[in-house]
Amino acid sequence: ESSFAVARSLDWRESYAVLFTGKSGDMIVSRTVRLPSLFVPKTLAPPVIDGDLADWTDAEWLLLSEDSLSTDFDPKNPHVGTSDLAAEVAIRYDASNVYLAVNVKDDRFFRGSGGDQELFAGDSVQVYFDLKNTARESVRDYDADDAVYSIGLDQAMRPIAWLEKNPGGTRYVGGANEETGIDSDVRVACRKTAAGYVYEMAFPGYTLPFLALAPGSIFGISLLINDNDGAGRKQGVTLGPKGTEPCKTPFLWRCARLMK
Repeated sequence: ESSFAVARSLDWRESYAVLFTGKSGDMIVSRTVRLPSLFVPKTLAPPVIDGDLADWTDAEWLLLSEDSLSTDFDPKNPHVGTSDLAAEVAIRYDASNVYLAVNVKDDRFFRGSGGDQELFAGDSVQVYFDLKNTARESVRDYDADDAVYSIGLDQAMRPIAWLEKNPGGTRYVGGANEETGIDSDVRVACRKTAAGYVYEMAFPGYTLPFLALAPGSIFGISLLINDNDGAGRKQGVTLGPKGTEPCKTPFLWRCARLMK
């Protein structure tokens, strides 16, 4: 077992990989691990999930702007600056939940016209968890421990969390006990603002079954904030590297650590 000190000021926008090499008998084993660069504080006062950011006034916000633009889904329908789309994201946790707040600047809100399973095609937030932090370099697929959610409004304009990728088939959602669908245990609130909209979420620990909600736990996380002004899905903003999207690319997700 080895340990070493790492500066707390690592940039969350960067990935930090360390190569470990060990010898066991005649075998030499090497493994690359990612160091956490995103540090999630523990809260003693859980936020009320109502779309009001008053509970987040002391949060550390991650700015997603021009340096965080995602894959361009339609070059003929270009992104035209921060008034078109930008966002800030805050993350907290306690012994029961992981909390996310997403404050989006968007000059036109458009839900989209598809069903609940197509929330990504309209203005929405997709949230990605690598619960065991087991992403393998350049492997373009999900692992069993990954969880993927789409957060948006249903056709009745009610906020919902659509479970797109179930972590290990550990639980079922909906009346038909499916592995994908609306996860009513994830609390979601949406509120329109003068500049755009806010999503606030609480993911209970049992919806993230391989992540211990305790200081020191390490996991992968990413977000994609989608934009559609009515003419189709445009370039969004992402927690991952510029010009990418998180879908089936866990190796691009940020490595996060739960703090005291």
